[in-house]
Amino acid sequence: MRLAARLRADTALALLCSVLAGPVLANGGAGGGTAFGVGGNGGVDNLTGAGDPGIAGSNTTPGASGGGGGGAGAGTGGAGGAGITTLDGTSGRGGDGGAHGYVGATLPATATPGQAGGDGGNGAYNNGAPIVGGGGGGAGGYGAVVTGPGPSGTVSGSITGGKGGDGGSAGANVGGSMGFGRGGSGGSGGSGLVLTAGGATLTVTGTIRGGDGGAAGASGTAGGAAAPTAGAGGAGIVGANLTITNSGTIAGGVSGSGTQAAAIHFTGGANTLSFSNATSGLTGGIVVDSGTLTFNQPTAVTVGNVISGGGG
Repeated sequence: MRLAARLRADTALALLCSVLAGPVLANGGAGGGTAFGVGGNGGVDNLTGAGDPGIAGSNTTPGASGGGGGGAGAGTGGAGGAGITTLDGTSGRGGDGGAHGYVGATLPATATPGQAGGDGGNGAYNNGAPIVGGGGGGAGGYGAVVTGPGPSGTVSGSITGGKGGDGGSAGANVGGSMGFGRGGSGGSGGSGLVLTAGGATLTVTGTIRGGDGGAAGASGTAGGAAAPTAGAGGAGIVGANLTITNSGTIAGGVSGSGTQAAAIHFTGGANTLSFSNATSGLTGGIVVDSGTLTFNQPTAVTVGNVISGGGG
């Protein structure tokens, strides 16, 4: 459904949603395949530990597929999957995943930005028909991951997710053709603020923003290998049973192909959202996986953001 209305002061609008909760984690981009085999998978993000590594590329006989990008993680992101050298050339290595800016039990007023994922390496042509894939981009680190139950506080500074790495290009021959090789997929942008235990009471006077996703790498057009995909942008805020009052800016990132990600992703429970200014201060939609969302307004405000995930 789409909410495009003016919420009057001292009124509440409740939405009941009943779809299943979706995943929060993202990942590094897959390595570029060839017409004869797939690239390595990207590593999955880890909220509180090191990111998963990307999977190495492979000898597709003929050709070489690219390594997958690493997932984002706490302390360190996952390493990108290795490229591989064959008689046809050397495929691109996956980019490393980024580290989260902050991981802790309490809500930070500001945080170091999430680290950007590394770009995937370009494939290098050597011999014969061009059949060499690029590496996948690494996932961007999250701005902040809050693990304690029921945290409360004010975000007065900036919390920002890292950008996903761009996918590497397929290997091109001397004439510029990439033939049967595919570029690597872009890594996902990191979420701005993730609250893992739920129950938070949060006032935003500063800025919370998800990271942008990485672009897909350039590809050849011959053969039947799957085309690479752009990395998704990260959501601004993710969590359940949240009470949010916004007088600042909450924004989702933008994918590597230009698609806007959600400003807020409610994953379940009873949630309340209030706005202190004449406009919402949100860039991107509002996703409600399950549970309820109540708009409780102390002042009149215009809200024109798309709400998805079911509703009634």
